[in-house]
Amino acid sequence: MPGRLSINLEPYKDEITGLYLNNIVPNKIAEYLANFYGISATPRTIEARLRRWGIKKSNRTASTDQVLHARIMVLFHQVGLEEKQLLKDLRLDSFKIKASTLKYLRHKLGLFRRTTNSMAS
Repeated sequence: MPGRLSINLEPYKDEITGLYLNNIVPNKIAEYLANFYGISATPRTIEARLRRWGIKKSNRTASTDQVLHARIMVLFHQVGLEEKQLLKDLRLDSFKIKASTLKYLRHKLGLFRRTTNSMAS
């Protein structure tokens, strides 16, 4: 049984990368390649190629963005927003942040809603 033929996606690297970073899922990228270029690539191939190219969507700058941290602290302490509204306001301020990242950052910054008060008990 002969080995699989490798699909050369290098000529489409910029286009594939751009689609992926604009939140187009690998299934839709595979459909796009088939419709516009006649390329039969599976979503799994697209994912593997993105990994090989070092393309990731994760927002690693959120944990080091001091402006974002300051804005979270102001909205949390001074404005007193709840989690959903805090996330909505940050997105309106053009911060690209997920709910899970916000929760992580709040905990990292020591911003908690409930506190234990040993003096009260």
